[in-house]
Amino acid sequence: MESKSFENKIVDLLRKQQYGESNQQINEDQLIKSYAHFPNEAIYIVDCQKADVEFLTSNIGQMFGIDERVKNSLITIYENINSQDFSNIVDFGNKAMNSAIIERDKLQSLGDKFSCIYRTPNNRTIIKNTYVLAKDSLGQVSYTLGQLIDVTDLVSFTGFKYQVYGENAANLIALIGDLPEFRSTLTKREIEVLILLSKGFLSKQIADQLFISKGTVDKHRKNIIKKLQVNNSLAAYKKALDMGVLKGL
Repeated sequence: MESKSFENKIVDLLRKQQYGESNQQINEDQLIKSYAHFPNEAIYIVDCQKADVEFLTSNIGQMFGIDERVKNSLITIYENINSQDFSNIVDFGNKAMNSAIIERDKLQSLGDKFSCIYRTPNNRTIIKNTYVLAKDSLGQVSYTLGQLIDVTDLVSFTGFKYQVYGENAANLIALIGDLPEFRSTLTKREIEVLILLSKGFLSKQIADQLFISKGTVDKHRKNIIKKLQVNNSLAAYKKALDMGVLKGL
């Protein structure tokens, strides 16, 4: 039933689009060098028109805990998702692809990235990144690049989450909408504090402007830096821009 749900929601969505000619050359060796630096990283290319997959690295089976030969099918990726995370991944994948179709004219090859974190059936924690790789003569996304990173020993899994990165992140997130498991990276107040910090305001000045205490501002600053996993407020502002958190504000 899960595979059928996947067929209906994602494979059919890709196959029913109108595609033009695609003359862009894809350098697979360069992609491997750029996106698979360590044994815990695997990459693959999706032919959107056919919904077929070409695995560029040979460690997919090891990552999924599969002994037999891995099938070159997009369903292979979804067959190897923990059952508790499956519906979230399919929901996110379907909405992400729909958003990419709507915003295809603005998407930048290898510039916009859809990311999520989930577990495999053998309870490995995986970060799945999907990039626009190539567009055809109609501006339709014809190929995507998938990257799987096994982070089991690096992070504690706390549930399915997703994020979108790049210049078009805010628009894409708005089209994807709120999945039940999605939580905004920063609160509205944290965003207000971050914007004022980017303009050079000191904590006391921000406190006066927002009618809160200086201690509260300092607490927001610490939370912002911790959430965005950076070292200072300037780096936090730059990362928030890249993630699209501040777009339109």
